[in-house]
Amino acid sequence: MANIKTIQPYGDQLAVVYDDGSRQLAYPTAAGIFIIQGPPKPPDPPPNSLIWPWPIARANINMGYPEDGFHTPGRPNHEGMDWGMPPASPGAPNRACGNGTVIVSGTYQGYGQAVIIDHGTIAGHNWKTLYGHNIYGSLTKAVGAPVVQKETIGSVGNTGNSFGAHLHWETWKDDVKIDPVAAMAELNPNNLDCTQ
Repeated sequence: MANIKTIQPYGDQLAVVYDDGSRQLAYPTAAGIFIIQGPPKPPDPPPNSLIWPWPIARANINMGYPEDGFHTPGRPNHEGMDWGMPPASPGAPNRACGNGTVIVSGTYQGYGQAVIIDHGTIAGHNWKTLYGHNIYGSLTKAVGAPVVQKETIGSVGNTGNSFGAHLHWETWKDDVKIDPVAAMAELNPNNLDCTQ
């Protein structure tokens, strides 16, 4: 049986949180607390593991000029977000936005030196992230290697179809490229920066 860890106000009731993470509602009384009948609610699932690669406020900026966002007019095939300098200056480390397994590491289509990480199932869907245009020789992981969140996987570069050093980042939900803003709104809307 779990022991009570904390008791916190919850509207006109109390939330009783146990040391195993489960919780129950309770009413305060003069003699103590009265826990509502029923089994404890299970602990919340762990927080989502995906976080932004760079501060979202600086997304779609490259060399101080606007860059392309997801499916921008005039470039409907642009299916990611771009970060240039600042903060993603040439040679800056690109870091994994979540735990997973590397499934691409090297030259990949027009992305130049790229890394794709399979993050497995999160919130009922398979998620992958792509990091494009890394500097030649900067990729730190081979295909099949495990990676942990915030681990350096490459460096901001200008390889492939690129017109200036920047990170091109994509989010894939069940192997469909979706707008990273929508992906992060679904997965982790409050985390703005994985570089800190």
